[in-house]
Amino acid sequence: MNARLAIAVLLPFVACVVQWLLWDIFKPYAWFLFIPTVFLSAWVGGFVGGLVATVMGSLLAWYIFIPPVFSFSQDNPASVFSIVIFIFTGCLFSFFFDQLQRSKRRANEALATAESANEKTSQHYQKLKEAQRLASVGNWAWDIQSDTHIWSEEVYHIYGRDPALPPAIYPEVQEYFTPESWAELSAAVEKSLLEGVPYECDAEIVRPSNCPRRWIAARGKATRDVNGNIVNLQGTVQDITERKRVEQSLRESEERLAVIINSAMDGVITVDEQQRIRLFNPAAAEMFGLCTAEAIGQPLSRLIPERFHLAHADAIVNFAHTGMTARRMGGVGEINGIRANGQEFPIEASISQSVTTGGKFFTAILRDITERKQSQDEICRLNVDLEKRVYERTAELTAANRELDSFAYAVAHDLRAPLRAMSGFSHALEEDYGHQLQGEAMMFLEQIGLASRKMNDLIDGLLTLSRSTSGGLHYDLFDISALSQRLLVELAQSDHGRKMTVEVEAGLQARCDARMVEVVMRNLLSNAWKYTARVVEASIRVYAEERDNARFFCVADNGAGFDMAHANRLFKPFQRLHRQEEFPGIGIGLATVQRIVNRHAGAIEARGEPGKGAIFCFTLSDTPVELALDKKED
Repeated sequence: MNARLAIAVLLPFVACVVQWLLWDIFKPYAWFLFIPTVFLSAWVGGFVGGLVATVMGSLLAWYIFIPPVFSFSQDNPASVFSIVIFIFTGCLFSFFFDQLQRSKRRANEALATAESANEKTSQHYQKLKEAQRLASVGNWAWDIQSDTHIWSEEVYHIYGRDPALPPAIYPEVQEYFTPESWAELSAAVEKSLLEGVPYECDAEIVRPSNCPRRWIAARGKATRDVNGNIVNLQGTVQDITERKRVEQSLRESEERLAVIINSAMDGVITVDEQQRIRLFNPAAAEMFGLCTAEAIGQPLSRLIPERFHLAHADAIVNFAHTGMTARRMGGVGEINGIRANGQEFPIEASISQSVTTGGKFFTAILRDITERKQSQDEICRLNVDLEKRVYERTAELTAANRELDSFAYAVAHDLRAPLRAMSGFSHALEEDYGHQLQGEAMMFLEQIGLASRKMNDLIDGLLTLSRSTSGGLHYDLFDISALSQRLLVELAQSDHGRKMTVEVEAGLQARCDARMVEVVMRNLLSNAWKYTARVVEASIRVYAEERDNARFFCVADNGAGFDMAHANRLFKPFQRLHRQEEFPGIGIGLATVQRIVNRHAGAIEARGEPGKGAIFCFTLSDTPVELALDKKED
């Protein structure tokens, strides 16, 4: 039993006590307090509480207040009637109050449901507004019968209209459109009003002066009543400015691409997954001898020699499964095409694949390399011919040099005998008859002796030069640092009075002919020693430097140096840049050095400046010239 029912049951007893205490006042109205008590009990305890209070109240009033008191016997019909009326009234009160409570609860529930639905509707409306804002879509309605218009907030935003103003009615709304767009839109609206067909069109709108123009997608649909009359028009407005901008950019990009493809010097062909041609540019048409209209829709195999059909189909399938977007074709061999007249020709190609909503497409860029192949073949032929001529010329030159060296060697030897006779007779003349010779005669005899000695030196130089280009080369790992130190010691011993600073880099080694390279270093170091004779603090340095993927062995000094304008004369036989009185010599040393370096397939260079010294650097190859020529001949 809940509290409200308990109170409803107790109320008759409370009413009985109160009425008993005030009976002198209420007498003879036995039901005076019991009737409102039943009413109150029904309100508090509901239907059950009202029935219990009615039963309890009737029993209490019958037993205590209706004569005969304290007895349930009753002979008075009026008393019985009053008891029945009270019970009936109590039941009626209980029923009505129960129905009232039920109705109240249902009303409260309905009100709560309505409030919940209203809140959800409000939430949905806010979500709809947010969705419209995000999608830039607004909705509108036009009641034709009452000529009332309804705009959503996003419509105001799209048109740039003040939300405080009422919606712009039709056709006044045309002020927001360009003339061209309004002509198209108004025609669609009029048709929808007359025929009831929905419409959709793009239109350019004119916003206030401080807002840029925009594009919208206007959609509308008519609504009919039961009689088929059009009574309402409703639709949406969507801001498609960005889409229009993208479409415009895409159109411009497609136009530029079309111009590039159509003006390209290379053929451009696009095929679908079935290998049907979908794009065929003018260069491809010229290349294959087919017009574009004739090629579109044709299988790509029409452009490929029949013997390559199967291999080409497999290559395309394999490429499609690689996932690569592009690659160069022809890696497994030469690619050939076939013209409309059946002529085959070589091509160079690259292929790419792309996936679109229309499927997968393959694009090939082709280049006719017929002329290139012909040029390459011609170049190869010319190279072979040139190499043959160079080899023949080199062989002739080598033979001529050898003959020249042999001739020089023979001449030098043949000159020895008369030179010795001339020198011997002049010496005998001086010893036997020198006391009889006076004045110019004695001077002439001395000049004959001086010329004989110079001639002997020239013959020695010729022999040295000849030996530098004759004989085989024997390659071994040779220590150039040790050789340089030994030669410098010999030079110092031959010239005790010289003060010289010497620096030799350790670990200088090369594979070469030791005998020949000793001649090179002896000549370079002797020159450095000679041309530093007039320098107070003379210095000679032997070192190596890495340049152009080659190792240069260098001899540097701070001596007399030379003018680079005359450097081309340094390595020519008997050519000298200094007077004999300054620095004696015959001009054969550097020519010998160059020939030896050349025989080692190396190179020599010289840098200098008058009064600031000179630097001579040379390279040596592991493969001598004679061996290289022999290999080429093989």
